[in-house]
Amino acid sequence: MSGYNTYTIVLRCGDAHFRVPQGRGVLIRPITSDFGDFELKLVTRTVQVEKFETPIPRELWIEVSGPAPNLETALNIATATANDYVRQVAFGANAWQGVLDVHLAYDSTAGQERREFFQNWVPDEIGLPRVARHIDADLMFRLLVAISKVQARDRSRIIRAITQYTDALQYWKRGNDLYALAHIYMGIEAITPIALKGELVRRGLDSRSELEELVTGPSDTPWNLRLATWLYEMAGGYKPSKLEPWIRREVIFRGDSKTYQTAKKASDHLEHGLSQHSDVQSMAANCLTQTAEYLRGSILDHISLSEDDREALKEEPYLSLIHISEP
Repeated sequence: MSGYNTYTIVLRCGDAHFRVPQGRGVLIRPITSDFGDFELKLVTRTVQVEKFETPIPRELWIEVSGPAPNLETALNIATATANDYVRQVAFGANAWQGVLDVHLAYDSTAGQERREFFQNWVPDEIGLPRVARHIDADLMFRLLVAISKVQARDRSRIIRAITQYTDALQYWKRGNDLYALAHIYMGIEAITPIALKGELVRRGLDSRSELEELVTGPSDTPWNLRLATWLYEMAGGYKPSKLEPWIRREVIFRGDSKTYQTAKKASDHLEHGLSQHSDVQSMAANCLTQTAEYLRGSILDHISLSEDDREALKEEPYLSLIHISEP
């Protein structure tokens, strides 16, 4: 027993472009916190409509429960936890997760006569069901487990890259290519150190300096300039590395220099205001889809999935994403 009350928080995603099949769900436990273990359940809410034999699928329904000192703390833990796991499923499904809305939060401790309670009015989905991808719940569960088993430091970067990828999905419609690409390229930058580490392992090298000399050739810089550069760096100065751009171009972008250069140029020109918006938008539109595929593939390659699961996630229906502009 943790000594804390148990709280249950229900969140809904009314715009999600994927669904858990009827009668299935994803259950994650234990999820550790400073106050004890939480659990998360992810299902699709359904409604029974007169004259229809099959229930109508509606929005995602996420239920998080666990111990906390008060309702506010439980809400903070639940929303952060739900956001992380729903985004990871969205990444696997290659479909936007929508915006999470807190629907209910209450003290669910057994035997209580008075309970803290919070309810937020979230309108029920009505009308025709949205276009959405039905996911393989077992496959997505195995993806979540594989991500959780990544070494903590690398897992943090993978989750950051996944967050950028899923942020990009909300902009994935005609005319917003630039904003989608900006998030995709930030995801590329987030996962670069992991790709670099993987290349060192693949080549059996011990340090990045060995790899840098191998791929860029031995330095022909005079010793006195090398010493001055070293002193500059020791004093906090920044020297651009040749290795990170090489890793992005040759490893993450699979040697596709044209797409890499276009994506990098679009990202740089957006960040630093170097070109007209229309020109940068055109660059982004020309490279967005391929750049996103390189990022998603690189993330999957650095998660310890079985080969069958990795291939399943790289093939249809998950290869193509569902555009939010689709009817």
